[in-house]
Amino acid sequence: MNLPLTQKDNEEFLIRLYFDLTEGSKKAAAKRAYRDFSRTLRDLSKDEKEKRRVKNELENILLEQIEIVLNQSFRNQEEFDFWHQKTCEKLRKSSDKLKLTIGQAQKWVNMTLKYMYVLKEERIEGINKNIRFFHIPIDNIIQEKFAQERKMWKLRDPWSKVDSYSIYLDYQKQVRENYKEEIPFVVEFRLFNEGATKHLFT
Repeated sequence: MNLPLTQKDNEEFLIRLYFDLTEGSKKAAAKRAYRDFSRTLRDLSKDEKEKRRVKNELENILLEQIEIVLNQSFRNQEEFDFWHQKTCEKLRKSSDKLKLTIGQAQKWVNMTLKYMYVLKEERIEGINKNIRFFHIPIDNIIQEKFAQERKMWKLRDPWSKVDSYSIYLDYQKQVRENYKEEIPFVVEFRLFNEGATKHLFT
């Protein structure tokens, strides 16, 4: 007997359960990624209308920058790193109402790219183009996993309070050095899937 639902049907159900696709896949990824760091925000306006306005303003800046990643083939890691730094600093400086740190900005950028990859090339054309250069999203969970697997040093300050791009990039370089034969973005995906998810439910 043929099953009435395919693997693709199952995938579609899980994606729609996790992402709000009403404004398109790109917006869905950025909005979901915002939720991954928004609890660390401080001094955010209590005016819900103003809060949405500021968030949408920064979200549009982020998505404009990500269009570069979707349409351009970066020649090397340094070129991508330059784009990444520019994007994080642009997010940090673009609003007087919402002061992001580099740590918060990297989480938004990196998780948006990760979610776009999950949504696949068929929804977001160009997302696979530069995957070998993508940064890992840094948070407490993945730092612990890397420390356990490769005895890597952790950031001195909480990830959300890091406000030096050079300190942030040094951690990315450490990951690259420890996984020279692999793509860091893929390594992070594997480590998260292997056990980091338990932290979400405890």
